[in-house]
Amino acid sequence: MTLLHQLLRMCIVLGSIVGCIAFILLAAPYVYPFIISFFLAILINPLIRLLENKTVLNRTAAVVLILLIFLGICLGGLALAVTEIAQGATYLAKTVPAHFTDFVSYIQKLSEQYVMPYYERLMSFQQELDSSQQDALDENLQAVAQHLSVTLGEGIQAALEAVPLLLSKAPLYISVCVFALLGTFFLCKDWEKISRFLERVLPVMLLTSAEQVGEGLKKACIGFLKAQALLLSLTFLIMCIGFAVLRIEHPFATAFFIALVDIVPYMGTGIVFVPWILYSFLTGKFSVTIGLAVLYLVIVLQRQLMEPNLLSVQIGLNPLATLIAVFAGFQLLGFIGLLAGPVLLVILHTLHQTGVLHLLWNYVKYGKQI
Repeated sequence: MTLLHQLLRMCIVLGSIVGCIAFILLAAPYVYPFIISFFLAILINPLIRLLENKTVLNRTAAVVLILLIFLGICLGGLALAVTEIAQGATYLAKTVPAHFTDFVSYIQKLSEQYVMPYYERLMSFQQELDSSQQDALDENLQAVAQHLSVTLGEGIQAALEAVPLLLSKAPLYISVCVFALLGTFFLCKDWEKISRFLERVLPVMLLTSAEQVGEGLKKACIGFLKAQALLLSLTFLIMCIGFAVLRIEHPFATAFFIALVDIVPYMGTGIVFVPWILYSFLTGKFSVTIGLAVLYLVIVLQRQLMEPNLLSVQIGLNPLATLIAVFAGFQLLGFIGLLAGPVLLVILHTLHQTGVLHLLWNYVKYGKQI
């Protein structure tokens, strides 16, 4: 009977966890602006409380001021990013046509030197075949060419269709931002009222555990952002120095643009460096090719070597555990797992540090109330 009760309590715990996750996943598509508001409120609430205590501003004025500062920082960063991208696009518009002409002429020379002899051999070989074999060879070549043209056309069509689709969703993005800001305002404004209401309706132990878990997750998130900011700053500095040594035009703007690409998950600097290195090699700029390859190798090595250590310092995770979480997440969920694995590890680490796992284990094993 003791074992049966333990299994029953374990099923209750696991069922509650699965039910909460399912509820969050089902509700998230409909209320995600307010989920964003909740996390923003958690992050800026200490600043609001500090401003309220240190100045003569009341709660509402402090919330408005902090939100205006936050909005100004976001708009300033967006304006800076758009400016740098516009400068980079202008520079590329001036230089790409000449580079493209050189690239086409180089491909033409390669085809005349290597492809045309094989083509002439193929044509002479085709002349030696009988009519049925020639027809079969022509049909296969036409099928391959048609398949390549269809694939290329579908890719171009999908890319062109993505632009108006993205623009058509601009009102949705604006409305999400507006609702998120409004939700953050009302949550921060009524934070104390909401806290007192939860204290009346929820058990003290549950509130204490939730508060500890929230603080632990907040520290972990801030540590993760600090680690990524340090890695991004170091990557930007290395690229600036490398581009200056290689005498790349507009080294700071180019490094800033690649750093923006590096922010996007799973893309990284390779999406810019690899085609750039390949183009430099094909156009005969071997010194630039070697320099870019060495620079890219340095960036990859410093990120791979420093990221586990920075995460372990800023978040408190073991570097080996972080590597295992990244690899296991990639094996289970693919590219999404590269981010989901460390996040799950952070959550489990926080639950262990705050004693929530110990409380759940005591409930499963001994039936102690949480």
